Amino acid sequence: MNGQISIVRPGACDDCEIRMIIRLARGKTITALITPENLALALTGKSDLPVELKLRNVEIKVK
Repeated sequence: MNGQISIVRPGACDDCEIRMIIRLARGKTITALITPENLALALTGKSDLPVELKLRNVEIKVK
């Protein structure tokens, strides 16, 4: 399966958040919301940081 990823920082957002958007197919996306501080920690090697997930036309099954 192929997809695309975008990392954006909304300019009109009052909260300090960064959105990592994975597009799987037309209209199917997974968006992870993360703080700039936690993104910096993740990029420098820290694991298991919290994110808020938003799903659009995608179902995740946890086994």
